[in-house]
Amino acid sequence: MAWSAVVSAVTTIGKLLTQEAIYLWGVEEQVDRLQTEFKWMQSSLMEVETKQSKDERIRLWLAEIRELAYDAEDVVEEFALKIGSKNKGGHPSCTKKAACCLKEGWELHETRSKIEKIIERINDLVRRLRAYGVKELKDKGEES
Repeated sequence: MAWSAVVSAVTTIGKLLTQEAIYLWGVEEQVDRLQTEFKWMQSSLMEVETKQSKDERIRLWLAEIRELAYDAEDVVEEFALKIGSKNKGGHPSCTKKAACCLKEGWELHETRSKIEKIIERINDLVRRLRAYGVKELKDKGEES
């Protein structure tokens, strides 16, 4: 179910925000924005999932949300794993520190780009919903 995928993504992103906050200096805004998007999705998914069998567009929308949630969770977990494991390794030499900082900077850039792509996909999904006539949930409920 899309709802459980979104709940999992919100939980994972929330854990990253609290446990790895010190390492998020380059992506905290994007991670926070992503979490906000998924919280909004989560708030409306329960009602939508009960109607999914009635409308193919809603089924497609739910499948895309589920995929977005899994992708977001993967990006956040991958970032936490890479950054967290690097910062537990004792006191590296100056040369290793410089190389580590460069690599960490690259990973921050990659993570930021991946999150922005997911947010773009969310925006595209919303645009498609409007373009192809999926009405607001309350309107949909009144039609049933």
